[in-house]
Amino acid sequence: MSVVKNRACNIIATIFVDIIRGVPMIVLAFYVFFAVPMLLNNILHLNTMLGLSGSITLSGLQAGTICLALNCGAYMAEIIRAGIESVDKGPDGGRPQSGSAVLEGNGQKVSCRRQSAR
Repeated sequence: MSVVKNRACNIIATIFVDIIRGVPMIVLAFYVFFAVPMLLNNILHLNTMLGLSGSITLSGLQAGTICLALNCGAYMAEIIRAGIESVDKGPDGGRPQSGSAVLEGNGQKVSCRRQSAR
């Protein structure tokens, strides 16, 4: 994803989109339903850090919602990136040409407005 100028954001976004789009949704659903609670409970000990007596579990609806949000987010990010990159900068390099005066390369102001017919 080369839309953002920040290299770290590009790397993180590219890894996220490539991994989420490359994994089938059923595998992602199993991972979110089974592996994420196990990761939070056993490896990070989040339940003891939060002061919970039991273990953290996800219902099927919660896991499905997280799975769909991740999958749709990755696909929408790719769609938006493609839409932004498809806009041609044109010969003026993407300067606004909405009728206001703009500076040309030699410093002269040029108006883009058409003269109205009388």
